[in-house]
Amino acid sequence: MKILKFGETSLGSSHRIKNIIPLINNNDKKIVVLSAISGTTNHLERFVELINNKEYSHAKACLNDLKNKFIELGNGLFHKKDYLEICNDIINDHFSFIETYANENINVFQKKIIILQILRTTSRLLILI
Repeated sequence: MKILKFGETSLGSSHRIKNIIPLINNNDKKIVVLSAISGTTNHLERFVELINNKEYSHAKACLNDLKNKFIELGNGLFHKKDYLEICNDIINDHFSFIETYANENINVFQKKIIILQILRTTSRLLILI
């Protein structure tokens, strides 16, 4: 059995994600581990820093930049309207959840929840492929 881990650069664009599909969709037994899309961790660290500094409007802008990156990625991956709508619904749901933290100080537990939420978004998008 193989263990395949993809993240950051390999998930950085729709073209790169399409390149890993043949590795995942063969008949070999495997465990596939997905981490964050390229730049996600930096955006989230900046988001948390801005919240902790009570710079809420900048935090929302930072989060919106990351959301737009996910939407752009979805647009590059899905050409059927139904799949693109599902993709956008997933992105909007997850980022709406994260944005609820943009008005208060975030503790360490909440930081982990935000990161897990983004990882879950990445995984759900790749399942659609």
